Amino acid sequence: MRCNYGERMAQRFGSYFNTVIIADGPDGVPVVQASAIDITERKKAEEALQRREEDYRSFVGQSSEGIFRVELDAPVAVGLNEDELAQHILHHSYMAECNDAMGRMYGFATGEEFLGKRLTEMLVADDPRNLELTRQYIRSGFNVLERELHEVDIQGNPKVFRNSLIGIVEDKKLVRTWGIQRDVTEQVKLEDARSRAEKALQVSENHFRLLVEQASDGIFISDARGKYLDVNSAGAEMLGYTRNEILQLSLFGHSCRRRAWPASGPGCQFDRRCYSPKRMDISAQGWLFLYRRSFRKTTA
Repeated sequence: MRCNYGERMAQRFGSYFNTVIIADGPDGVPVVQASAIDITERKKAEEALQRREEDYRSFVGQSSEGIFRVELDAPVAVGLNEDELAQHILHHSYMAECNDAMGRMYGFATGEEFLGKRLTEMLVADDPRNLELTRQYIRSGFNVLERELHEVDIQGNPKVFRNSLIGIVEDKKLVRTWGIQRDVTEQVKLEDARSRAEKALQVSENHFRLLVEQASDGIFISDARGKYLDVNSAGAEMLGYTRNEILQLSLFGHSCRRRAWPASGPGCQFDRRCYSPKRMDISAQGWLFLYRRSFRKTTA
């Protein structure tokens, strides 16, 4: 009878051995023969690997970002044309591994509830933005950083995620994808709202500028120190300056070039005499001035 088995032998120095024991030798004479191989280093390596695996699981589990592994139903050749490969990735992939943070992004209580779900159950496969991202993933050699995907959670609510993806290729076939994901839905909503507000403000500003430019009154805008910030055509014409020249001047202490009386007259001070000013405070940083023609001749 021959017995082969591995036995852990706790020696004085904590070494490990594989032993082989042979019983019943030749001619039925009972013998016992044993041999041992020192596998201490292999055991240490296995234990270190197990500790790293535990550390990895702890890190993934506590991460606030979604960490996941998506598997293909079967490895797919990377030499397929781009459109065919993109469709295969989108329609033949499923969630194989993810942390709880990833599950919560889609409305699940844990990541385990997400396992086995098809990619198309969450990702809007026919969304042009998602198709383009998948094409970029292929073109980049299956490595993209910080790209947006548009998906839905289990309640059907639209979500926007920012992904970093790396594909694992074996024997010229894509096998799986590892990724890190952040939920940026609210951030994107705020950015969209800000963009709309900026566009609306630009439209309003354009309308205001058109009205100001078409006004017959001279309209001037200055800062708190009296430095001109803007003027309409009527205002520039009243003073006899170009718009660019006026923007180099201050509200105080300059004379108007244009005369409202014969050339031999004494001239006028723009801000007090030949036009009738009406100041309207518009902010703590500056004023808006309207000037209407009065043509009042002044004395020296």
